[in-house]
Amino acid sequence: MVLMLTAMRIVPKYAIDAGLIGAAEALSRDETVTSGIRRAVANYLDDLRRAVDVRERWLSAG
Repeated sequence: MVLMLTAMRIVPKYAIDAGLIGAAEALSRDETVTSGIRRAVANYLDDLRRAVDVRERWLSAG
């Protein structure tokens, strides 16, 4: 639990950066990391992809 909280504080949900997608994908596939952390990162990754997509659409519309 402490590791998940630390990870969420390092990269909060409002940090929308397309550059984080690759790092999050790698971490979620890393089997040396506990499954709980990988799952939390995978959930964050889904939200991040959606947020990046929305931002790109909004910027291209303006």
